[in-house]
Amino acid sequence: FILELDAVDVLHKGLHFQVKHAGEVYDGRWSGWGMLICPAIFIFFGVFWQDMGRQRMVFVDKFCIHQTDPTLKRAGIRGLAGFLRHSDRLVVLWTPAYFKRLWCAYELASWLHLGKSRICFMPVSLAALIATMIFGLFAHFVIASVHQSVTGKIPIAFTAISLLCFALFVARCARDHVGQLGKLSSQLANFSVQDTRCVCCDQGHVSPGTFEVTSCDRKLVYLALEDWFARGAEAGGGSLRDSKELAHLEFFNEQVRSTIKNDGNFKVDYTQAVTIASPCVWFYVGQANYLEHLPWGDWARWALFMGSLIFAGIPTACQIILVSTNYLDRVLPGSQDRHILRALSTWASALTMFFTSCFVWTLIDLPFRQRSDILPLILASLLLAIIAGLLFRNRGQCKLQRATQAMQKMEDAV
Repeated sequence: FILELDAVDVLHKGLHFQVKHAGEVYDGRWSGWGMLICPAIFIFFGVFWQDMGRQRMVFVDKFCIHQTDPTLKRAGIRGLAGFLRHSDRLVVLWTPAYFKRLWCAYELASWLHLGKSRICFMPVSLAALIATMIFGLFAHFVIASVHQSVTGKIPIAFTAISLLCFALFVARCARDHVGQLGKLSSQLANFSVQDTRCVCCDQGHVSPGTFEVTSCDRKLVYLALEDWFARGAEAGGGSLRDSKELAHLEFFNEQVRSTIKNDGNFKVDYTQAVTIASPCVWFYVGQANYLEHLPWGDWARWALFMGSLIFAGIPTACQIILVSTNYLDRVLPGSQDRHILRALSTWASALTMFFTSCFVWTLIDLPFRQRSDILPLILASLLLAIIAGLLFRNRGQCKLQRATQAMQKMEDAV
């Protein structure tokens, strides 16, 4: 639609440039509309797409439970298990503070008690990393487009410097993301509901405004845990029977430690990786009017080149930087706290992304531009597709494993 408007002079012609393709030089122009209209449409659908298709009912505890009225808040808390009973999946917007909150632990207890098996942790740091990648790639293409329009070409040195700056920026955010997820594994392995905090206990059970004595939420939660997990604790035997008052709490702790696993969720899934590649589409929409000069046979080559870059090349580069960052975090213990190791790890991740991006681009760009036969481009695209398939196979979020079976065995034993 944008290209048609540009062709009939509805949009401004913009700056001209030349594209060399298969030994021929074609005139083109970059009006910038693709880099302006496409992001606007992307943001619009990202915000309002829920109202345009099939709607899903979602219960968000932070917004659905009243936060100021004590009566309404108490009613919402008591009905929390009912909402979870009628939910198909529990999505946790995880931060390092999640397992330190008493009511978050209560949500997990309710989910375990109900025997639900679909739970996933969505780290907030992952959303920030994806946004950083999209913005950085967008900025890289905008600078490249302007430079191409002014000088008529994009020098290799300019592209390398721009890509390296982008890689350093992304690597820094990837380090923070992987570092936070390292805390998730530690929190799961050492989870204890007794170590959680709640507002009422922090305030000494006194309301700050009225100085009235408030009830203890911890006692309410502990009573619920006793009702749900006491039978399982009695059937567990061993050390759990040594302290009957804490047996149900320790049983719940063991359930969380043994059934919830951190299954490699430092990665992005394939849909998220393709979303990161969206600025590539915006860039080529902004300058693709030169395609009207290409022979029809070259359209297939151009479509294959674009598809390989968007659906395999960029997702592969994104996944590799996260895999390499996670590997460096494992082989360099303490790199999150030591500035020198942190800087070396960040540079190593950035260079990995830089050379990976260069490899991906060279792999599909050389057969696209220098050879008239489409077979090398097909082989390069298949190779990228295989690499992407290997990187994204068995992709899973942090989920409950064997939770339903474990709870059922305990109930049968009782």
